[in-house]
Amino acid sequence: VNLGNHTQTVFACASFLSGTGTNLSVPILTRFWRAYQDGRLSQQEYAEYFKAVTAFVALRRGATGGTKNIDGDLRLIMQKGDIGHTTFQGLKLNLDGNTAVPAISDFTNALRYLLQRRPVNVTDKEDWVGKASTNALYDKSTILCKFLLLAASHTSQSQTRPYPTLRPVTESIDNKYLTLEVWRASDTETVEHIAPQKGSGSWSPTIYTEPDLVHTLGNLMLFPKGPNTSLSNGGPDQKWPVYKALAAVDPNSRAIEIENAKSKGAEIKPKFEGAIAASNRLPLVASVAEFEGEWTAEVIKQRSTNIAERAWDTIAPWLGFRI
Repeated sequence: VNLGNHTQTVFACASFLSGTGTNLSVPILTRFWRAYQDGRLSQQEYAEYFKAVTAFVALRRGATGGTKNIDGDLRLIMQKGDIGHTTFQGLKLNLDGNTAVPAISDFTNALRYLLQRRPVNVTDKEDWVGKASTNALYDKSTILCKFLLLAASHTSQSQTRPYPTLRPVTESIDNKYLTLEVWRASDTETVEHIAPQKGSGSWSPTIYTEPDLVHTLGNLMLFPKGPNTSLSNGGPDQKWPVYKALAAVDPNSRAIEIENAKSKGAEIKPKFEGAIAASNRLPLVASVAEFEGEWTAEVIKQRSTNIAERAWDTIAPWLGFRI
């Protein structure tokens, strides 16, 4: 399928929906696909509907921390008109075979209404960030975490003060991360904890006073597949050289940091070392690698809020929300 400039983003969205097992999104997207095939929608218009469904699923699951009757909402979209007293009339295909679909504004109005009611209760950015930044999303869906981390990285640049932060920058060919190419890349294959799930003496004890904090967005990192138990459960002195290797621009700097990690007890197998050497420099990794302060509960909370804010800024406009 060729959707022109929108292909990469739509396919990344499709990978996310498939990975989360949101099966009831399929009949909804099929209705728009039929309209597109019949010439009722352009490539851009079809992409807008696809991204709206994706944003609805991501924002809803990020806010609730789980599924919580999301299937019921998706059924409403197919069957019921006048959702929230909007002009939306549902997507159920009539017997006459008319493949016309509602205007994108009517469709997104209905989706926003469904986010505003229980159990989601999200009307704006502040509502969503407050929920998504504190939910233990790793425990619920690593695919959702991956999608939100990539959405946060999209058109972002790293900075480290006063904590690891992503700040918005002008979109360019070098900072588009919510694409199928990046989704499938080996260096974004897994979602890893920065501070391990079980604490040790080398990590700040403040992190483990709140049991779920380690599973929030602020303590997560996209990583190449293959970190072994030694690295996953290692201390900051072992992990930070690996982060610095992933963030380094030139091969020599990466090799030096890998050797530094090994000298401090990190067991790095050849396959994983090769993945580090071949990886792309993600702003998400760079912001942590360049951070020189202690990794504490407060840093995780601040970073979690920042990641949620940047993810919202990327995907909420797909539903007509203001950023």
